[in-house]
Amino acid sequence: MSDDYVIAVDINWKEIVNRDRQADSVNCTMSSSRRSFASKVFLNHIEENLPNAETHGEWMSFMENFCERMPVFKEI
Repeated sequence: MSDDYVIAVDINWKEIVNRDRQADSVNCTMSSSRRSFASKVFLNHIEENLPNAETHGEWMSFMENFCERMPVFKEI
């Protein structure tokens, strides 16, 4: 596999019952759509207080790391 890391993102973050809780929102290179389904989507940013207009989903705190690129992930 050539990807450095893979994360799981909940794209139904707007439907969560307890939306007022602390969450790690993500912004990616494209939002979820039919076009993005078979495409590589890359992570731009993870932030607790990301504006809704910039949020593409919620990081589910799952990550698989394929190489020693953790410092790069921490910068995102």
